[in-house]
Amino acid sequence: MTGVKYKNSPIREAIFDVRFKFEKQLEMSIFESFFKEIQEIYPKREVLNTQSFSFKLKLGEKPKMDSSGGPKVGLRLQSKDGTKFVQARMDGFTFSQLEPYGDWDSFFTEAKRLLDVYQEKTHPMYAERIALRYVNAVKIPEKNFDLEDYFLTAPTIAKDIPQSLLNFFLRAVIKDDRSDSVAIVNQTVEDARIVDVTTIIFDIDVFQANLRVDPSGAEAKKIIEALKDFRTRIFEGSLTKKTKDSFG
Repeated sequence: MTGVKYKNSPIREAIFDVRFKFEKQLEMSIFESFFKEIQEIYPKREVLNTQSFSFKLKLGEKPKMDSSGGPKVGLRLQSKDGTKFVQARMDGFTFSQLEPYGDWDSFFTEAKRLLDVYQEKTHPMYAERIALRYVNAVKIPEKNFDLEDYFLTAPTIAKDIPQSLLNFFLRAVIKDDRSDSVAIVNQTVEDARIVDVTTIIFDIDVFQANLRVDPSGAEAKKIIEALKDFRTRIFEGSLTKKTKDSFG
C-alpha cells in the first residue's frame, strides 16, 4: 500500500533500527572512527552507557536508590539542525528523524547511507532484527469530542456508562497476514495544556525478529518494504477521513 504524503504530517519522530550479531564484541574505537566519518553533518556527540541501579533498605528509613553508569556501549550523534539522530552501538544501529519528516525516500536514503558506514566499520555477521517506528501526534482542534469521529482504532466505552473519556491508553500487538511482521500499536492522550486542542499520540512500531539476513541484500530490502507497507496500512486504516483531511 502506498502512503499519502500529507502537507501537515503528524509524524513527530520516525525511527529505523537494525540489531546485529557480531563474531566478537566491538571496541569503542570503532564508533569513534564512525563519528569522524560523519561528524561534518552530525557534530554533536554523546557517549552511551549502560545503567545499573541498586536499592538500600534500612529499618526506619526510606529506601535509597543508587544509580551508576556502566560500560560504554556506543555513541549517540546529533545533526547540526537538531532534527536527526544516529546511534552506533555494540548491538546495532538506529537512525531517527524528528519533525519536519519530509518523505520516505529522503528519510531512508539518509538512514541507509549511515547504515552503510556503520557496517563498513563494524563488519556484522548478519542482522537479527529490523524495525520501523513512527510516533504520530494527531492534533484534534477541540477538547470534547467523540474519539470515533477521528480514529477507527480506538477504545470502546459501553453505552450504559458515562462517555466522557478524560484519558486512555490503548496497546495492541498485531501480526501481519501478508508477512512475518509484527506491530505494537500504542495510542494515548498527551498531557498538554494547550487550550482547545487535544493531542493523541499514535505510536506504530513494526518489526521482524529472529532473522539472519544481510541488511544490504535483497532479502533485507524485501523485509523493509513489508514493514513500510504494514505501517502504512495500520496508519491509513486507523484514521477517519475527517482526520486525514486535517493533515492537508
